[in-house]
Amino acid sequence: MKKTKPLIGISGCLLGQAVRYNKGNTHDKWITNELSKYVDFYPICPEVEMGLGTPREEIHLYYTEQDKKEIKLRSKFTRKELTSLANETYEKMNKKSDEAQIDGYILMKKSPSCGLGNVKTVSEDEKGNVKLLPGLYANNLERRYPDIPKQDSGRMKNDLLREQFIQTVYAHYRFSQLDGSMKSLRDFQKKYKYILMEHSQNKMRQLGGMAANLENLLAVLRDYKAGLSGYMIPVNLISFFIKKNKVEYLMEQYYFDPYPKELKLSKVL
Repeated sequence: MKKTKPLIGISGCLLGQAVRYNKGNTHDKWITNELSKYVDFYPICPEVEMGLGTPREEIHLYYTEQDKKEIKLRSKFTRKELTSLANETYEKMNKKSDEAQIDGYILMKKSPSCGLGNVKTVSEDEKGNVKLLPGLYANNLERRYPDIPKQDSGRMKNDLLREQFIQTVYAHYRFSQLDGSMKSLRDFQKKYKYILMEHSQNKMRQLGGMAANLENLLAVLRDYKAGLSGYMIPVNLISFFIKKNKVEYLMEQYYFDPYPKELKLSKVL
C-alpha cells in the first residue's frame, strides 16, 4: 500500500511505551503531540524483540582484549552472553523494516541497543579502557541502511539538528514515491535543486550529469528497440557505465566481453 506520510522507525520508549528495563519510558511529548501529525511511526524495541521482557536486567556493551573491534552484548550483572541472540533478532527486525519501507529512525540516546554514539562500552573484565561507541542495533541499522537518515533522542532537542533530520526524512520519503520514470526524477531534482545546492554544488552538478546520461542511455535503447541500431551499441554504452561506476558483479559478466575484441565481430551486428 502506498504511503501517504513519511514512516519513521522510533524507539518505543520515546512514544511512551513501557518497554524500558525498569518498565518505564522516556516519553517525548513533542514527538507524540507535534511530529505525529505529519508522519507515521514504526515503534521498535530490540530488547523486547529479543524476549528479554519488562522489567529486565540491564544490558551493556563490552569488548575483549583479543578482538577490540568486535563489540558484544551481555546482561550487566549476571553477564549472560546476548550477542548471538541480538544479531538473530536484528535480522528478523530488518526483514520487517524492509517491508515497512522506513524513511528515517529516531533512536533512544546512549542505549546499548539503540544509541547512535556515546554508548559506554567496557572491557570484558571491566578493568580496561571505557569506549564510547554506537549501540549494537544502531550499528546494525547503519550497516544495513546507510542512506536512511537517523537521529537520537538527545539531538532531537536541538532545533537545528531536528530541522535537518526532518528535512532529510521528507526527501527520502518523496524520493521513494517516484514512479521510476525520467520525468519524475527530473521533477524531484528540480524541486530539490536549491536544497541540494545548499549541501554541495558539486554533488548537485553530478546529479544533473547522471540524469542527462540516463536520458542518453534511454534514447539509445529506444533506437535499438525501433531497429535503428545494432545491439552492440547499447551493450557498449551499458558496459561503459558499469566500468565507470565499478559495478563489480556486472564487470565480471561475459555478456559484456564474450570474446577477444580484436576479432571485431561487433561490426557485423
